[in-house]
Amino acid sequence: MNGAVVEIRRYIAHPGKRAELAKYMDRVVIPFVQARGVEVTASLLDQTDENAYIWIRSFQDESDRERKYEAIYQNPEWVETIAPVVSGLMDFDRAVITIASPTIE
Repeated sequence: MNGAVVEIRRYIAHPGKRAELAKYMDRVVIPFVQARGVEVTASLLDQTDENAYIWIRSFQDESDRERKYEAIYQNPEWVETIAPVVSGLMDFDRAVITIASPTIE
């Protein structure tokens, strides 16, 4: 994992929507990003916040992350279909994305 970039993404679902968000992530979003080469290492429900959902994904390095971002977020399926559903389930303004580097080789 030397040089790897890890994202820890914490989303806040709209009240009462976390289960629906988690299901959509697991069935649609995660397979979509995996098909574009993103390694998803976890999909988690925060046990201390009933509205929080966390997922962890990793990239070979920052340039790999940038290429895959473009492949995901510029894709018409993402723009026209997936993003509108996700925005109806979560508050994008409250999302926290931590970019990290592993310390274990």
